[in-house]
Amino acid sequence: FFFRMGAPPAGSSFGYSVGGIFIFNLIVGTGSLALPSGWNEAGLISGIIMTISIFLLAYICVTFVIEVQSVATVMIKKNLLESDTTPIVINEERSTEFATIPKTQSGVDYPMFEDEGGETAFILEQVEMGSMAETLLGKGGRLFFYVVLLVYLYGDLAIYAVAVPQSVLNTLTPDGMVFSSFTIGPVYCYWFYLFVFAVAVLPFCFVNFSNSKYLQFFTIICRNLAFILMIIIAFGYIVTGKGADAADVDYFNGKGLPSLWGTVIYCFMCHHSIPGLISPLKQKRKVNLLMFFVYCGILVFYLLLASSALFAFGDPDFSDDCTETIPCQIESLYTYNFLSFRFPSKVVAYYLGLFPVFTLTSNYPLIAITLRNNMMKIFPFGENASWAQGTLYRQYIFAAIASFPSLLLAAVFTDVDVLVSLTGSYAGLFIEFVIPVTLVFYARKVMKEHYKGAENPYKSPFQHVLWLIVILLVAGASLIIVTLNNVYSFYALFAD
Repeated sequence: FFFRMGAPPAGSSFGYSVGGIFIFNLIVGTGSLALPSGWNEAGLISGIIMTISIFLLAYICVTFVIEVQSVATVMIKKNLLESDTTPIVINEERSTEFATIPKTQSGVDYPMFEDEGGETAFILEQVEMGSMAETLLGKGGRLFFYVVLLVYLYGDLAIYAVAVPQSVLNTLTPDGMVFSSFTIGPVYCYWFYLFVFAVAVLPFCFVNFSNSKYLQFFTIICRNLAFILMIIIAFGYIVTGKGADAADVDYFNGKGLPSLWGTVIYCFMCHHSIPGLISPLKQKRKVNLLMFFVYCGILVFYLLLASSALFAFGDPDFSDDCTETIPCQIESLYTYNFLSFRFPSKVVAYYLGLFPVFTLTSNYPLIAITLRNNMMKIFPFGENASWAQGTLYRQYIFAAIASFPSLLLAAVFTDVDVLVSLTGSYAGLFIEFVIPVTLVFYARKVMKEHYKGAENPYKSPFQHVLWLIVILLVAGASLIIVTLNNVYSFYALFAD
């Protein structure tokens, strides 16, 4: 049920290098286009410190999810053992790695399954976070996780629904459509592009995609080419002396910190997709190390992207009209900064301006289908109704509920930067920090009570309870600060 651009194709199997590429591309999504704007608002030093801090916290929580996945696998297998008299045998022919512990150390209440030598095994199988939450916290925990996930997916769709028409507007008709006898303003053009986008994507939200492999490869190539071009062009302006003067770049601005916090959280988000990411790996014993190297690569990429943006476009005296002047002030979506780029022709400008249109339009239905399927799992509405005729009508109703709200929101709320920040600050905060910490706390309780002395090879290196406390304190404090900042911002908006 979990999909994001760059995820491995269904049914695939690969080694660490290919797996690392898929994981990298899944995490580095469209949200990173809002990162330069966040850095510009908060300052260079603030951006570096906050990006590195969230990188560390996000990686720690990734290791928590992997640890929980291994424990949840054992608990689910235990339930299968109780309901099936056929013994479960794990062997090396399945490319499943296991750690051995004496059988006498396994608890009576939670008997672990065995390999062919009669020794206890820890393995990593694809157990989604919703199943982990239900296994460890009961149905209430499962419901809470899925509600948070739905909010996050709605935020994703809203970001897509705004970014596509905005990109078309800024690239093709920034001043509106001018005809001989009348003019259509930019706002009406935006609504027209949004309508065309809705007509194009909505039919696909009501069906199923059986194979999205080529679509995913297409988005990976388009997105990575765009990021490489943006970094090269930005460094070109810096090297030739046409960028921002170092003295004019903002280094610290406390007012921009709450917005940057949510944006960076969104940029490191992948925790809800981890089971689907690591399950296809042929060998999983060093998965924590693999995730560390991937996260380090992502950190370097983000630092390179945002810092080059600041030194190329971070001068407040630059023009705020990127359709006529380059370099110009940093825009909410970083691709807009290259709309006036003319070397060797305007082809690069059109590509960078419109690449979100191609990638997001193709992926909007996939996110909507993901949201629809998760809603159908949570809410039993119409499940046994005679009018449902199986699941077809029910599927259509939930597809409409999943697809239309984000389009309506996009019609009245057009700031991508704010949407990314809000999605990361609330739903992203819980999925990335709060839920992994809660799950690993209860998973360790199960281990301590029923598997005392067992050695889990997939356990997180961060075993001290202080890590859990620190992450929860940071999450709680940021939630309060961001909320107060948002309340103040809305109050100031209506006061004016």
